[in-house]
Amino acid sequence: MSNDAPVPHYETLILERSGRLLTITINRPELFNAVNLKLHEELAEVFTFATADAHSDVVVLTGAGKAFSAG
Repeated sequence: MSNDAPVPHYETLILERSGRLLTITINRPELFNAVNLKLHEELAEVFTFATADAHSDVVVLTGAGKAFSAG
């Protein structure tokens, strides 16, 4: 399996793969990564993707900036 397996692109999330590690970063640092409708929808999609992703064994969810998530 290739480490260059494609990952989907999102408006509020950044996905990065390093080996078999998939990092999902909530990317709304100016709002302390507060959850809005778009982020909520994209999180549901990305968790479905991560569950089925044959190229990842470990998934890390993190937040950009100073806060993980304000809500």
